[in-house]
Amino acid sequence: MSTTPGQVTSAEVLKGTKLKSGKTLTRWYQMGLIPAPVVRTHPSGRGRTGYFDERVVPQINRIRELGARGYGLRAAAAEVDRQDLERAVTEAILERLIPPDSAAGQAFIAQLRGTSYESP
Repeated sequence: MSTTPGQVTSAEVLKGTKLKSGKTLTRWYQMGLIPAPVVRTHPSGRGRTGYFDERVVPQINRIRELGARGYGLRAAAAEVDRQDLERAVTEAILERLIPPDSAAGQAFIAQLRGTSYESP
């Protein structure tokens, strides 16, 4: 497991997405489908390891789901980006309409994100 909060190693991305090889990850970030990793020396001091933002795993899975429904890679990545932007804009608007520190605001934002909210 990665020791850096919010980041996952290339191996963890491969495991979480069922992609077959690191070459696929390299091709995807070179094509601009996913953000490039931050490459650092491996914790053992030998070799180098790519660290991706943890959000890349669900992003890749969403791209693959759209691919299975007939989207090409670039079209699937563009659709995921569009959905993410739409979600961010919606959240920003709702935070202005419903105070995020209120129970109603927290519950609504959690629902948008697909998570649960437990009132205090």
